[in-house]
Amino acid sequence: MQRAVWFGKTLLAPVALLVMALPAGAAVVYYTSYTSTLDVCGNAGYGNCAPDGAVNPTPSVDHIMLLEDGSMSWAFGANSEGPSTTNNPFSFSSPPLKTLILGLVSNLPGDTVADTPHMLLFMDPDDAASAVDKTWDAFFPNTPESALIAALSLATSGQNPDVVNPGLDFISYFAATDCAACWFTTGGDFSALTFTTPASPDGPAPDPGTIVGSGTSTISQEGSPDGTVPEPATCAMMLGGIALAAGLKRRQASRR
Repeated sequence: MQRAVWFGKTLLAPVALLVMALPAGAAVVYYTSYTSTLDVCGNAGYGNCAPDGAVNPTPSVDHIMLLEDGSMSWAFGANSEGPSTTNNPFSFSSPPLKTLILGLVSNLPGDTVADTPHMLLFMDPDDAASAVDKTWDAFFPNTPESALIAALSLATSGQNPDVVNPGLDFISYFAATDCAACWFTTGGDFSALTFTTPASPDGPAPDPGTIVGSGTSTISQEGSPDGTVPEPATCAMMLGGIALAAGLKRRQASRR
């Protein structure tokens, strides 16, 4: 009986040390990145941002809000011509599944007042294609564009929750209802869509949807689900070696 107890202690002690030595594994977190290439005034967009009767400043893109699954982050900007990359500094414990990006773009064709804002949506390419040449009201019948512009301006205005939260609530409702099909798969491609009122000989025409760019998103992983924990087969070999060593010690003790 004493030998059995001694053998158990001889085996369990190194096993306990082995278990204590094994790291628990590094925590895994995920980060997202979005690269868009806008061509608001080029051939892919309106072709000319200063037709007769319109203002002529360079278009600007700002007040960008990033919606990923149930989270929101904001205060990003982008170039109206050429590539821009937005890296979300906040991590996720699991990869986000879907994304919607909203922003404001100003100084488009037909704008007679400088810095007039228009909604800019980075969204599912198929859904964006279905909005081309449609009016905002036809595509988003339950959400006035002016109301969404005001909500986005509030939501990205600062840290005061009394100001920010009403904007966030309105955006959340829009994203879940009128824009439920707008979300694109995180890690996939997206299109940039905006609506404007171009100048025409007969006065302002309905604001047709126009795709003014495209982009792609990526998900990166930091940490490893395995850490440096040995593979099961390696653990079995290690434990087998410990058991063998304990058995040899037991035989040596029995001979004494």
